[in-house]
Amino acid sequence: MVKVIIGVILFNIVVMVGPREILASDNLDDIFKKAKISGYAKIVHIVHGKDNGFDPNSGSAMGGKLKLITNNYKGLKAGFACYTTGDTGLTDEDKEKLGHGLFLDRSLSQKTFVGEAYVEYTLSKSTIRFGRQKIDTPMTTARVNMVPSLYSAYTLTTSDLPDSRIFLSYIDKMAMGSRSCTEWFLIGEFTGTAGTVIRPMSPDFEKRGEFLPIEKMVGTTDETETDETNGITALGLVYEGIADTRLQLWDYLAHDIFNIIYAQADFTKKIKEITATFSLQMLHEREIGEKLANTGRDGTMWGSQAKFTWSKWGAWLAHNGSSKGKILNPWGGDPAFTSTIFSRNAYRADVNALKIGCMYKFMKKTALKLEYAHYGDSDTLGGNKTASLSPSADAYEWDIVLSYKPIKNLTLKIFNVIRKSEYDRHNRDKKQNHVRAIAMYKF
Repeated sequence: MVKVIIGVILFNIVVMVGPREILASDNLDDIFKKAKISGYAKIVHIVHGKDNGFDPNSGSAMGGKLKLITNNYKGLKAGFACYTTGDTGLTDEDKEKLGHGLFLDRSLSQKTFVGEAYVEYTLSKSTIRFGRQKIDTPMTTARVNMVPSLYSAYTLTTSDLPDSRIFLSYIDKMAMGSRSCTEWFLIGEFTGTAGTVIRPMSPDFEKRGEFLPIEKMVGTTDETETDETNGITALGLVYEGIADTRLQLWDYLAHDIFNIIYAQADFTKKIKEITATFSLQMLHEREIGEKLANTGRDGTMWGSQAKFTWSKWGAWLAHNGSSKGKILNPWGGDPAFTSTIFSRNAYRADVNALKIGCMYKFMKKTALKLEYAHYGDSDTLGGNKTASLSPSADAYEWDIVLSYKPIKNLTLKIFNVIRKSEYDRHNRDKKQNHVRAIAMYKF
């Protein structure tokens, strides 16, 4: 039904503008001659990790993105992007734990796929896009290492209303990015709360970089088969008509699975040399229809954050709390204020999380960031492949990040993560002391 509605909208736009105007051109060569090419090249190398089978201690990947967007002709244009990642040859496969989250293939070989292939039409302040695409919304956007998660969708965005942006999308397929492996194991610890619910790889199959139906993302085992659903219908409203205020409300209806409502309010004020931003957030997940995810109970997360910037400094303090029901998170989103590089515990049940951080920019092109997050212990079973361990420790994470931009578009970064899992115990070491180096050039 959603596909039919969006199809009718597209048809009406074509009729209104005139098919000859859209398809005919006195100079069709300009569509490609004036096309824009962009992308990035990236290398990520694991320098150090604990030799405990939990902390990845070897992995070296190179890859990137190459994108072409055709010249805009009377509002119509198309975009194509290829993504790739693979081993640099420096990964030591004899190490205890490999960083599979840097790759798209279990063998670590180079894998390339068409992640974006879309057509879009813009009329006034409204744009319709259909095909494979990136979708930047709270529940479809998270930290990326090599290749992001991507979606097959029909999307409408409009800013025709004063001070507002409306977003409407029907998403029927998703391709998990390289970091889905990290979200499943290292970050999510088999809880399904960190952006990936199904196991992304095994010796027999590889799911990353493949566009799969939305309902396949909620299985609890590799073999789980779910009934066909109508995908996700996402609706968002962002309003900035109040001075120094930004309000947003999102609804993600995953048919026969669950409904997610997300709201956020940001208030910004400049006091002399200090710019202060205060934020509130709320996320609620409720099973609907056939309840194919079978989570057992609804989940709610809430949070607050204060950020301050002045001169070369930045500082922030954030809090998240959650209800007795965990939030299943299958589609790659991470809006929680207290998330860190390798921890997203705020989506687990009964969490009281606190994060504090600061940043200092020096020598013009260099910045140092320090963060600490304390998550305590949740009420969520996880920690092994059968998700049967009870939390037994207070989880925390330290992040130290040093970044340097020697030239325009080139960023060099090194970070150290010191972390303890809530499933850490005397006979099972689940701690990290992880060092990683990154080089990224955008063009």
